[in-house]
Amino acid sequence: MRVGLIATISIFIYFCCVATLLSDDTPPAQLPSSLLDLGTGGNSYALVVDKSLSRLDIYRKLDNESIVRVASYRASTGLNGGDKQREGDERTPEGIYYFIRIREEKELASKYGLRAFDMNYPNYFDKLEGKDGHGIWLHATDEPERLNEPRTTLGCVVVSNEDIREISDFITLYRTPIIISERSSYSNAGRLKAERGRVQNFVNQWLEAWSTQDYSGYEYCYAAQFRGGGNRRDAWFSRKRNVFTATGSAKIEIADLKVLRGESNYVVTFFQRYRSNLMDDTGIKWVYLRENGDGLKIVGEEWFPVGRALSGQRWGVKRPRLANVLNDLGDVMIERGGHVALSRPQLMLPPEDKVKADIAAQGRVADAPGPSVEAEEFEIVSERSDRLEFSMKLSNTAGDGKRLRGWMFVIARWQGDAVCSSFPDVTLVDARPTAASAGDSFGIRWFKIVRGTIEKPSPGARLAEVRCVAYARDGRLLLDSPLSVQQP
Repeated sequence: MRVGLIATISIFIYFCCVATLLSDDTPPAQLPSSLLDLGTGGNSYALVVDKSLSRLDIYRKLDNESIVRVASYRASTGLNGGDKQREGDERTPEGIYYFIRIREEKELASKYGLRAFDMNYPNYFDKLEGKDGHGIWLHATDEPERLNEPRTTLGCVVVSNEDIREISDFITLYRTPIIISERSSYSNAGRLKAERGRVQNFVNQWLEAWSTQDYSGYEYCYAAQFRGGGNRRDAWFSRKRNVFTATGSAKIEIADLKVLRGESNYVVTFFQRYRSNLMDDTGIKWVYLRENGDGLKIVGEEWFPVGRALSGQRWGVKRPRLANVLNDLGDVMIERGGHVALSRPQLMLPPEDKVKADIAAQGRVADAPGPSVEAEEFEIVSERSDRLEFSMKLSNTAGDGKRLRGWMFVIARWQGDAVCSSFPDVTLVDARPTAASAGDSFGIRWFKIVRGTIEKPSPGARLAEVRCVAYARDGRLLLDSPLSVQQP
């Protein structure tokens, strides 16, 4: 039996933030060599920090399996260069980490700004290498002048208050990685694909042995230095052997598989549901791999029940993303507070927060668009019978570098039909959104590349017209313009 990977979650918009003050020396047509696979759907983001460039980049995996950079931000790191080794050495650690807690402004001193995210430093590999220390965060600052210098922290990664708001939208606790290095290395897509396939084959081999209760095949996947839950390897496998004997078979389903590579190791993470005659459990698993003389081996595992992973989330923002993944794993209910109950008929979520009152009805929409936003370079990136994926450039034409915030929509009218559809998918009246705040939020200093998906009203429908509509945060209509369509 071969365990397949479950595709989850519909595509979300993402922004490609281009700041002219940031240097960009990313090799053309290449990607960070750490990003082998970023999973599927709304969680498919990774943060990449290059200490030498004082830059934090955000990457996302698209539906077509390609990985693209979607945003860049200034970042300051540790006062001293090199990888963190000891408490107090004022270095930022280098490796693959995950965010495990959100701290809001009311919990923080002013030097940490309006929000902070705890990283899981020291991670499993760090502990194997004897590194120590604690309190490594990604956080903001109320002292923006710190970002004029590349190294100002005691080990954390620091960005501006303004940028942490945007970065927060890309982070899901226990699922979004941050990869930190002194200088990022890059590989071409073909090489990354081959390496990803090798790791995925190993994961499938391990899961197949586990689900069929093939004890010898299962044990073969683990390194000699493996420790299970702090126990010695022999004690851990003695317990596992008893479990295998008592379990006739097990069904193991995984979703949103991420594969990340360090210098000499790999971190594989995914949602997992395990079902047998003994138990039924759902959660998030981190698996640590290293290359041994006879191939890849597991040197460590960490397991987080879903309730624990959800408990640190900003509930209204992050919960739907996790819920969509879990719904594909079977009959799962996430109750308020993060408790997970299985064997329910469907996953139940509380109603979403109501959108703000209709801005047009309140008379706060200007009759004519303002001059500060421009949309151009609309292109259909890919097209299927039921939907199309587009790309476009949204620019702040004020030219002063001040961030402009608001909501935007892309509205499509289809040939031979009065039906219109939009991105985001919202209620339209006379091809206009009924509430400006139901659009997709944007913040632009210069320009951003926007991508998204528009559903077709019927298979094979063809576009007649595409328009971009944008509103400011105060309800002013900034843009209502037809777009020139470039077919793929």
